[in-house]
Amino acid sequence: MDEKQVVNQYISLFQRSHRYFSGLRELPNNGPKKLWQPYFQKTFEVFTQLWKYQLDYRSILEKKDRYGLKRYEIGEIASRIGQLYYHYYLRTSDTRYLNESFVFYEAIRTRGYFKNILQEENAVLYNKMLRYYARFIVVCLLLNKRQLVSEMLIELREHVTIYLNHFKMIKGQEEWELVIKELENFYQADTLVTIENSPDNIQYRLSLIRPKRSSTTGFVSQKDRRRFLMNEGHGQTPPSDLDSSESIFEEEDNLFTIQPISNTIRINDAILLTNRKQNVKFSELTLDIYRVMQSIERYSSLSEKQSTNARKSMLYRPNYSEVFSVLSNSLDNSSDNNNEPSSSTITANTMNATLYYISADGIGNGISLNTKRKLNNLSSPTSTIRYSSFEEQLDKFVDPNILTLNDILPFTRKPLFMIVESDNSISLIPKERRFSSSLICLASPTVYFSKFQNLSITGGLFTHFLSSPILALCSLGGIKNIDKLIFKECENTLLICFNEVIKLLLQDEEVDLSIKLFLDNDFTRAYLMRFMFCYITLERYIDIVGIVEEKERRAYLPSCYPPMSCLSNQLSMEVNLLTKALRQILNTLDDSLATSLFFKN
Repeated sequence: MDEKQVVNQYISLFQRSHRYFSGLRELPNNGPKKLWQPYFQKTFEVFTQLWKYQLDYRSILEKKDRYGLKRYEIGEIASRIGQLYYHYYLRTSDTRYLNESFVFYEAIRTRGYFKNILQEENAVLYNKMLRYYARFIVVCLLLNKRQLVSEMLIELREHVTIYLNHFKMIKGQEEWELVIKELENFYQADTLVTIENSPDNIQYRLSLIRPKRSSTTGFVSQKDRRRFLMNEGHGQTPPSDLDSSESIFEEEDNLFTIQPISNTIRINDAILLTNRKQNVKFSELTLDIYRVMQSIERYSSLSEKQSTNARKSMLYRPNYSEVFSVLSNSLDNSSDNNNEPSSSTITANTMNATLYYISADGIGNGISLNTKRKLNNLSSPTSTIRYSSFEEQLDKFVDPNILTLNDILPFTRKPLFMIVESDNSISLIPKERRFSSSLICLASPTVYFSKFQNLSITGGLFTHFLSSPILALCSLGGIKNIDKLIFKECENTLLICFNEVIKLLLQDEEVDLSIKLFLDNDFTRAYLMRFMFCYITLERYIDIVGIVEEKERRAYLPSCYPPMSCLSNQLSMEVNLLTKALRQILNTLDDSLATSLFFKN
């Protein structure tokens, strides 16, 4: 192939890749895999060919008398491949694609593909580089590479200053200043508590790696416990270089050591909705969603053919039509999961369930949605319906901007696990099940203590407890940094306590079957245990504050359906175990915390 043919072939591949990449915008955001996966596959193939081709013939393509390929153009290709992998991760929840996205984004930075882009004197190109930084930062956040985020924030701030001053971009100034401010606030809120002064040690994902059980007791022995605490691998992060013959860790399918029952509930859809006037966010990624979306997934193993993580649908300030569409899709595709597990991990008794997380402002008898739809037509003077006032007329209708419990109940035909973080969370708690399917709702307190009321600074405390209970406890107690070994000891104390509580719940005939069924899933089991720990912690906290009136106390406590009667019984064994674990963790963290903030004696 002569040089002219090489150039023509490259142009053809580049144009094809551009068409396929542009076509991704036309794909449905949700729906069965068969609707979008084939197109992604073709796009991957085209970009693979393009990337390999420019590597093989770069010396020819870089010749000025042929094509004159520049380094920033290679960077643009790498950036699109990074975007492609990232969007595929969002659709499949397979963290391997997130890692691939990071590889290409990092290569752009380390190889300096955009290093001399200012010499092009092109504001559009420079803006593309800034957007690359913003996308790369999101990927780094999702991979918990917060130290790298801190470094890139400095670089992005410098590049934005150059962009605004050099190109005199008055129009884009407000946009990029907002990006910088949001990123700084997000990073600060996410790292209010650090582990060993390193933000990278903060993890929200579940891991298959857990301390080994004692063969005699079924729980962690003291010997294994000490070895576990001294090991450098984080309790939430799979170590990558441990020798299996010497490792104190073992791979388990479940987060805890108890195998509850034979039936299995599997989360195949996770719907994450957020709509708040005040919140910590970067672009459309809020801190609450950021924590939850990681807490419902594991790091995908290289040996897996397909990820078993739930398919996620993230709804940022949606209207009712978007919410209804996603809920309907999760119900219709209960057996059509993006990530079907292998036959060895699924049985005939497996039930597919949906996890529905809501973080929104309360209004009326529900939570607010984002829509431009108004009820102006009701004020028409020619209306055939007569009322004494316009306000009275409006009272006869349900506001279409509100998501109510009645909107959700039709979708409980399929097992549903719902989490609500709102100042009106109680409005979405069911009174009873409408269908026979399992249903659980965990609701946040409707009132927070003063230092946690500003969600634009801290994020939701309830969500923090469900994602990382030890870090949330530190935040509540004012602890800014925690030693890694102490953190592991606290986590281990909590896990041992949770195992005992699970046994009690499974043996209790009064515990609702929905709770027992969802105890059989790693993620929902973790949420249920962390919910109980959050309840006990906040209950002890408000005892010290001095809130006595029952109605006021309930507002400061989380609630759930079906109700857990054991939590309201101060003499129950579950409350006793959780209280002892809380006291032990507080003493491990800081001796003064137990007496000053949580316990009177």
